[in-house]
Amino acid sequence: MSGGAAALRLAGLLDRLADPGYEPLREVVVKMLAFSIWREHPDVKKIRAIFGSVTPPSISDFEHGKRESFQPLFSFDFSLRNEENQSTSQ
Repeated sequence: MSGGAAALRLAGLLDRLADPGYEPLREVVVKMLAFSIWREHPDVKKIRAIFGSVTPPSISDFEHGKRESFQPLFSFDFSLRNEENQSTSQ
């Protein structure tokens, strides 16, 4: 699987997390993503994941300096205890 294909699949999954049908899986998916960050950055103690909807400005608004708007949909806070950190690094 190429990097581009994987990125496209991940983007599609993240887009669907806002759908009500994905609510039972939402925290699990976000937790898996947070854990992958911890593996790359073991010194991190807490991670906050905020998902939302970004609305780009119209071309006219952009030309007048307007930026995109962000509407938060849900967020998760994760912290890693020392015991968990030690057990996952082995």
